[in-house]
Amino acid sequence: MPQMGAVVFRKPRQNLEIRAGQRFRRVLADRAVETAQVLSVGKDATGIPHVRFNVVRSRPSCIDYKEGPRVLALDSFWTNYSEAVEA
Repeated sequence: MPQMGAVVFRKPRQNLEIRAGQRFRRVLADRAVETAQVLSVGKDATGIPHVRFNVVRSRPSCIDYKEGPRVLALDSFWTNYSEAVEA
């Protein structure tokens, strides 16, 4: 997958630039928190932007679980991990 510096994703009333190194999170139904750290952003052979990232899953009173890398289309990534985490 070709790597790009950043991709600007436009959502109604919001512009978001996703770059390598940024972190985003989501809270799951079981109160686990998944934090995704972006490794790269690039387009596939058909021109669809994708995000490659690692995930750390944290649960109260449990050891953090790390996995990755994962890849999602940019739209799917934004749907799942819409909350930016400050560095």
